[in-house]
Amino acid sequence: MSCIAVLVACRAPNLVMRHKITDPGTAAEFLPPELRDAGPVRDGRWKAVMDGTRRATVELYHRMKTHYDGTEYRRPNSNDTQWSHHLNILARQSVEMLTPTCHTPIVDVRCHGKPATAWSTLYNHELTEVQDFGRQIGSLPTDEADGHYDRRHGGVPARIPPRERTTDRREPDGHLAAGAARLGDLHGGHTHGPPAAPAVQLVDYDDAMDLRVAAAAAYEHGDLEYGTTLRRMKQELTREDIARVVEQAATERRWSEQPPSRAFGMTRMTFEITASAMSWMALGHMATRAGATVLMQPVGVPPGHIAAPDAVRDAGAEADWNRAMETHERLRAELAADGADAVRTQYALTWGHLCRGIISGSGDRLIRVIDWMLLQRGSAPYNAEIVKLGKHMYNHWTAVGGTTRNAVLRPRGAVGEPA
Repeated sequence: MSCIAVLVACRAPNLVMRHKITDPGTAAEFLPPELRDAGPVRDGRWKAVMDGTRRATVELYHRMKTHYDGTEYRRPNSNDTQWSHHLNILARQSVEMLTPTCHTPIVDVRCHGKPATAWSTLYNHELTEVQDFGRQIGSLPTDEADGHYDRRHGGVPARIPPRERTTDRREPDGHLAAGAARLGDLHGGHTHGPPAAPAVQLVDYDDAMDLRVAAAAAYEHGDLEYGTTLRRMKQELTREDIARVVEQAATERRWSEQPPSRAFGMTRMTFEITASAMSWMALGHMATRAGATVLMQPVGVPPGHIAAPDAVRDAGAEADWNRAMETHERLRAELAADGADAVRTQYALTWGHLCRGIISGSGDRLIRVIDWMLLQRGSAPYNAEIVKLGKHMYNHWTAVGGTTRNAVLRPRGAVGEPA
């Protein structure tokens, strides 16, 4: 099961997934059946790029540890064992972005509820390995509320018995791909893009956000019909009065685990986010579990990759980072020229390449997502990227949402900071 399959499966309902990137020196690789006859695979170009990235990742890891293994970088009151462990985590988390998406991580999957919901979502996907994974999820007993197993390096869990499917998978008819090709080039029109920063756009929102939330909050404590409540508040209350009602509904929430008022579910917003594939792994999983709608384009759309993390730049390896990223982008362009579509060519990229998608949902769902993003902790590059994306989303909400922004819990110092 490759990283691409994990990226797809993490958005399936009722699935809770945890993955661990394996040692780049010994990691296995998954080659999709659709790419085995491609020109870059037959002539050895694919294997050369993957072997080169494996060597570059190991060299970069040791180079970073050597650079930071000095007394001037040591944290106060830390012994040699603690410092060595800190260096190992910092270097490993930084080079994880260079891991090709065709590598097979260690995946822990837990299915909460009926497996049929996740099975139907995965089994109808166009990638073969996602279909196989969906078939294995579907083979869990339907009355089992909590099925748990580990899948390592593409191996099939022994405790899940094989079962023939009873429903034929819907074959793609190609109309969606053809329509997308008419709207724009799925491959971006050029081989690679420059390093880019994560970006957020608010593409759709409710203009009467405060009014709808105030009417819903008043409806729960009144005896009028919702339509009458909405109409009278619009006619009789000023903007300041409506803001006070929303403020009261927002301040009922005291801690992050307390769900926001259901009144915020009367609004809806849609954000389009461009971030690294690794950040989308965590973001897509959390947003799906929060009940938001998540749609993603293939990795590499738009073309480009994230800038080298601070730890890589401090070690003087930024040029090596960009060179490795561009090598994978050229391999993707060669596969595209050979006739592979954007869904298959994403196997040639890495976790550090860009991926674009949308997160849409009601206000109460998105509040939980933004809370989770702003409360991220850790030294990994994707943690800082997710926090930055959360600030972008909060700032967009502040610009159009009026008082509803007060429902978002945020760490001290987040308000007013540039995203």
